[in-house]
Amino acid sequence: MKTVIFDFDGTLTKKNNEIWRNIWAELDALDIDDFLYNQYEQGILNYETWCKEIEKVFIDKKLTKNMLDKLINKIEMMDGYEETLKYFKDKGYMLCIVSGGIDYVIYSLLKDNVKYFKDIKCCMFSFDEQGKLNGITQTDSDEEGKARYILKYMKETNSKPEEIIFVGNGHNDRYVSKTGCHTICINPNNTNHNDKNIWHYYIYQTYNLKNIIKLVDNIYASTKLKK
Repeated sequence: MKTVIFDFDGTLTKKNNEIWRNIWAELDALDIDDFLYNQYEQGILNYETWCKEIEKVFIDKKLTKNMLDKLINKIEMMDGYEETLKYFKDKGYMLCIVSGGIDYVIYSLLKDNVKYFKDIKCCMFSFDEQGKLNGITQTDSDEEGKARYILKYMKETNSKPEEIIFVGNGHNDRYVSKTGCHTICINPNNTNHNDKNIWHYYIYQTYNLKNIIKLVDNIYASTKLKK
């Protein structure tokens, strides 16, 4: 089954619109973000513990839906993204999102365009009746979890690795290529787009998602797969 799987932040949204960093800035806690991330990168914190520490800080600092709404209003989706999704859907490609992003943010930005996606896998925020964050559920959709998601998807849909194209932009996408699928980097952020072990193709700078259409079609044409 021909499938295009997208990251979200910095891939379907314009570069430098990554929600997590903006949340930390809104909470005046960028130093804590840097400290926790360095602890994770150095192996001092494992992924689960890192996420639990983030949850604790966000709850302690009283993150709310209203605060997220203010940040969401500043995020711009990629130009041409609706036309691109429709084009791929009309071609018969299955579309998915696997992202370390946040469900409330993703669904708020996609609006009716969620209809184009077979599946959206992301981090889930829960709120109390006053709109205050009271929990974060990790769904194995970030870092190594992205690769696990794709392997599971291939098994469930009986898809071959060459039938899957992943479109991402960052360091947390680095494990995806281990699944054997095609990888496209657009607007690289904190990743080496020239590293062929991670990224098979790249578009260094684009503001319009329609610029990936020809590349995606060419990849599928070169694999000579049946429609």
